[in-house]
Amino acid sequence: AGHQEIHHLPLPGIGNQAGKHRDVRQCRFFFEAEHDQRRKQTLLAPVRIAALHHLPGIGGAGDFLGTATFVGTFSGSATIDGDVDGNWTFRSSVPASAQLQAIDWLDVDALRNFGGQIVSGDTIDLSVGGSITGTTDLVAGGDIDLVVTGSILPGAQISTADALTATVGGNVSGNLTSSDEMKLDVTGAISNATLASYSDISVDVGRGISNTRMTGSEITIVVVGGITNSKITASSEVS
Repeated sequence: AGHQEIHHLPLPGIGNQAGKHRDVRQCRFFFEAEHDQRRKQTLLAPVRIAALHHLPGIGGAGDFLGTATFVGTFSGSATIDGDVDGNWTFRSSVPASAQLQAIDWLDVDALRNFGGQIVSGDTIDLSVGGSITGTTDLVAGGDIDLVVTGSILPGAQISTADALTATVGGNVSGNLTSSDEMKLDVTGAISNATLASYSDISVDVGRGISNTRMTGSEITIVVVGGITNSKITASSEVS
């Protein structure tokens, strides 16, 4: 399996001096990508960063207010002890080995499929041009807001301690859980899915619901195509 690591930027004033920040207008990360057992290449995925402020030192904490574009496959990890306020764009599909961790992920765009892990102490705002694959694991302490052109595939794990909102152009499977309201707008079908919320669930489905378990407080369903082989449990009301 390929492996990539983010190397610390060799910028003046960064080094090991945690907490000292600079305003860097443009810089570039490089990765090492091991494509097979025999050879390594120095990366295919330059990360273009503009208007980068408050870059933490090694082991330091601070917000990442710049933007990053990953041209090649990102299969490594990024841990930021602060908010990621700027846009991060992944132009290639994101594999299962990719791990992103920060206090906030406010603007993440995966232009193809997404199959990695995002852990956030607060918000995850993720747009996916393809599908969320079965290896995906999204965990948030705050809201999760998803816009998916394709589908959420079986095996995907999406969990938040707050509200979950998803607009999906294809189908929805996998396991989705929220402590606050869950709202899904699905052009396709919901099938082989588990939807669970300590609060209300609202779903608008274009092609039916099948083989699905849905548990919430008040559950509102608008569906074309009917509901089959599914269990819907509401502590308050189903409409």
